[in-house]
Amino acid sequence: GPCIIAGSGAVAFGASTDGDFTLGYDKLRNLINVDPAAGHYQMQKTGYVSIGTAVAENRHRHLGEREPVHRAIPVDSEQKRFYPLLPTTGCDLASNLYPSEPWPVHLLAMQPTIKALNIPALQESI
Repeated sequence: GPCIIAGSGAVAFGASTDGDFTLGYDKLRNLINVDPAAGHYQMQKTGYVSIGTAVAENRHRHLGEREPVHRAIPVDSEQKRFYPLLPTTGCDLASNLYPSEPWPVHLLAMQPTIKALNIPALQESI
């Protein structure tokens, strides 16, 4: 069936299930149809404050409470693969093919250092 790959970990195929973060083709396609010029898309569901979240964010009193949970799907952001050209909008993503190559592992480890150097020519390559 149809598939949209929005980056590592963001593959949309098949049908979505309501109320979860399963990124189905139909769900991402609908988000793109609503705003084809967007550079990222948001999904939301209701979740619970977990033990990990309560401890990490010092929200012990809120443990187990329901709250909205968001997931962002960026169109033009990819850290694990090199794309000579990247889409800038959902319409671009859904309308074109973007070949890519995996980054060598040693370069993946260096990405935070390269970003911290703030040298535009280097940052454009990651």
